[in-house]
Amino acid sequence: MSYEVKKSEDVIIAKVIETVVDSSQLYPENKEVVLEVTRVFKGKIKVKERFTFITDGNCDPRFIKNEEYLLFCFRQGESYHTYHCSYSDKSSTSSAVIKKIEKELRRQ
Repeated sequence: MSYEVKKSEDVIIAKVIETVVDSSQLYPENKEVVLEVTRVFKGKIKVKERFTFITDGNCDPRFIKNEEYLLFCFRQGESYHTYHCSYSDKSSTSSAVIKKIEKELRRQ
């Protein structure tokens, strides 16, 4: 866990405002998601800031509108991406991970 926290540019919780489905795919997934930051553990991003998140692969969470997600992410251009197969997941199921993040950040 300490490696994930150290390498991540941003560690946040964000709420899904909108999802854009890529209907050109055989199995459509959310490719673009508009998120609003609700909590910042690490990074320069601010609470209430909205941004576009681009899903990159099968390890990214399956985003659902109005749900909140813990994200280990980084900015690339105008959008954000998660680190491949990180601990990013629904925040409602991430309480143990959140406690570890808080503990790790107190050490730094």
